[in-house]
Amino acid sequence: MAFENPPRERIKELLAGAGNVAVVGLSDNPDRISYMVAEAMQKKGYRIIPVNPTVSGSILGETCYASLGDIPGPVDIVNVFRRSETVVPVAEEAVRIGAKVFWLQQGIFNEEAADIARTGGLEAIMDRCIKVEFDIAARREISCFIQTFVVIYRFIWLWIFRGTKGGRRLILPGRHWTAA
Repeated sequence: MAFENPPRERIKELLAGAGNVAVVGLSDNPDRISYMVAEAMQKKGYRIIPVNPTVSGSILGETCYASLGDIPGPVDIVNVFRRSETVVPVAEEAVRIGAKVFWLQQGIFNEEAADIARTGGLEAIMDRCIKVEFDIAARREISCFIQTFVVIYRFIWLWIFRGTKGGRRLILPGRHWTAA
């Protein structure tokens, strides 16, 4: 059976329920995409946990770990910035630490890794950028808010300004005003 990502509504739920995001392959170079995406997600309120065996110290103000197994606390999402052929061991480690979501960034696709994650009880997402998906979910919420606002505005407008043929009449309790 061919792999399919969860629907956008489910991705929105997963992002809303997450707090800690372990970023495997996070670079300490601000010019790299992994750094930019992780920084953007951190600004949106997620705790970013860098995972990169070649970096010692910290990235984005958080301690960098050599592997997922070294992280002392819980991990909600394992977000992977590694080549497709290297992600199977990452999926196995994500299952071992009890993560909830195994997320391969845009351009990364490995069905074997997704099968390992799903078998281990994780939701798998592949070939999708976590920042883009967050922005899509946020836009949908803003869009719903704007649509609701427009409906309420139109209702109030119709209630206050009950049109006459020559102008508009503002009806307030005890007062009448007619626009010329």
